[in-house]
Amino acid sequence: PYEPQSCSEGTFHASDGTEQTVTYLSGEERSYLEVAGATGFVKHYSGGRYSFAGLLPAEGSTPEELLEALDGATLLNALCEPQAKKVYTRMPKFTASTTASLRPVLEAMGMQTAFTDAADFSLLSDTPLKIDAVQQKTYLQVDESGTIGAAVTSLPIMETTAVETEPPKYVELTRPYLCVIFDHETQSIVFLGIVNQIS
Repeated sequence: PYEPQSCSEGTFHASDGTEQTVTYLSGEERSYLEVAGATGFVKHYSGGRYSFAGLLPAEGSTPEELLEALDGATLLNALCEPQAKKVYTRMPKFTASTTASLRPVLEAMGMQTAFTDAADFSLLSDTPLKIDAVQQKTYLQVDESGTIGAAVTSLPIMETTAVETEPPKYVELTRPYLCVIFDHETQSIVFLGIVNQIS
């Protein structure tokens, strides 16, 4: 969690050109990211299995363009092996929620039959069944208490100290950015989203 003195108001420049007054959370991390022209940071959750990462696209670029420039291996490598550099961070508190139909995704992955009259769910029921819809609801809240939605609480972890050989980096998420929650144990992304405006 962030300390109360780490919270301050500031301006977020939303993707639609509006300026929003938001509450920023300021901190200091030791995991710095540079990937596909973007800069970012990694903030570890308690236990060390999960991390939050914020990636700010290069000036004049959008998070959507950043995603287009990345492939899975490049993003995975950046998240697994961030640079061990001091980075001062600033990110807005936000809440995000969405509902999406997974039927097109599942069908594209080869699961077409389950949605048709030819589906075979005879081990579940004597009545002929087929899947009508699959919906995914996501909710993510990031504030000074930590993160809600990934069922983990944000706490600092201890890292080996090193002699500072260069000035610290600064990553301030004051315009649209990419946020990721990452599982180090399975090396998989459990949440990926674009923050275009703050709600």
